[in-house]
Amino acid sequence: MDFDILRQIYKKISILQLFFIFLPVEFFEQMTRINIFLATAFLTVCVCSAEAQNKREKIYEVHFGVGAVNIFGDVGNNLPKIQISQTRPVIYAGGRYDFNEYFSAKVNIFLGRTAGTDKKTDSEERGYSFSASIAELSGQLEWNFLTLRPAVGDIFARRSGVSGANYNTRPYIFAGMGFVYSEPDFEIIRQDESVIRPTLDLRSPVGGFALPFGLGVRTDLSRHWTLGIEMGGRLCTSDYLDGIAIAEPKNYDAYLFTTLHLAYKFIFLGGKLSK
Repeated sequence: MDFDILRQIYKKISILQLFFIFLPVEFFEQMTRINIFLATAFLTVCVCSAEAQNKREKIYEVHFGVGAVNIFGDVGNNLPKIQISQTRPVIYAGGRYDFNEYFSAKVNIFLGRTAGTDKKTDSEERGYSFSASIAELSGQLEWNFLTLRPAVGDIFARRSGVSGANYNTRPYIFAGMGFVYSEPDFEIIRQDESVIRPTLDLRSPVGGFALPFGLGVRTDLSRHWTLGIEMGGRLCTSDYLDGIAIAEPKNYDAYLFTTLHLAYKFIFLGGKLSK
């Protein structure tokens, strides 16, 4: 047994556990320490085990895509309901590294707009509204739990008369850590003096840590091109992504990204870039 590999795994788990210990206590009202501890240990062991394998083929991907964002805060959307009228566009770029056919790591950058309003909600009489720019930088670990055939690329290959293509469709789940930044503009769209409103606690700009989690699927279009779709929720350590905090005690905001993206693969065999 390679005890150096075991020591590396133990050190990485310990460092990640210490990081989570110093998160704000209130944050764990939505994510318990034990769940984060177990998820961190499991994902770290998987990644380190994958790294320990002697793998000839290395695959790096560059991603570009578009999608939609919905925010769930004190104004507008309320889980589990999503109002299409409050859905806004987002652009996405990122990169992925495949440790093996089961585990991958990905870095994400999201830029977009988000909005919310009390119109057509249970709080319509209150008359609050906001719009905001939103940006996220995050990293995530992915588990490709299933490999399916055929992929879209197989269909193209058959029509082109190409045989022996090895294309796959892979669904996956993911979890990670990131940082979100928002510049909300809050306004009261219904000026009604008969409505009693609490003292408003407004902030802009704001930022906070985010925990991404969700699922996706990617299918090979060819040896180097992949099409993917992903839906991921985010729990955030800020209650001000929509510019306002109303509830006491504060309920942290959340948001949802849904993206469609194209990825180009850089495949290295024996240290050389493969065509």
